[in-house]
Amino acid sequence: MDIVQTIYWSKPNFRLDTGSISQEVRDILNAARRKNPVLDITGAFVFTNNMFVQVLEGPEYNVMKTMGTIARDERHRDVQVLTSRERQNRDFPDWAMAFAPDTEANRRVVMEHCGGKAFDPRTLPPEKIIGLIKALVGSNAAFSVKPDFAA
Repeated sequence: MDIVQTIYWSKPNFRLDTGSISQEVRDILNAARRKNPVLDITGAFVFTNNMFVQVLEGPEYNVMKTMGTIARDERHRDVQVLTSRERQNRDFPDWAMAFAPDTEANRRVVMEHCGGKAFDPRTLPPEKIIGLIKALVGSNAAFSVKPDFAA
């Protein structure tokens, strides 16, 4: 079954401290983890370089509806879709919504994937972004929740 994968970035409209997860981020994650399994959406959400980057995967209508909700969410500003493409398989099939916070260890992973440069998702091809997010999710599994899809 083909699905749509959308990658976007945005800036937070609230203060984020490095190394901790703010209540606003907890609220975003809790809502995603509650709604995404019902919508057959999987994905990952990272915070780095004072921006969010998120991957949403699932049925096109549900992903586009979710993107509309995100675009109207006052916790985000400057929401920019980097790519939206059809895919045969999900890159994050095991995650209702994985998350990687902005920590010193994660900043090192970002620098390694970006060749020592600051992370700017607007300058990276989708596969490079997906590779980076997979590396971050892999080292931050404790922050992530597996989906509970009904078979």
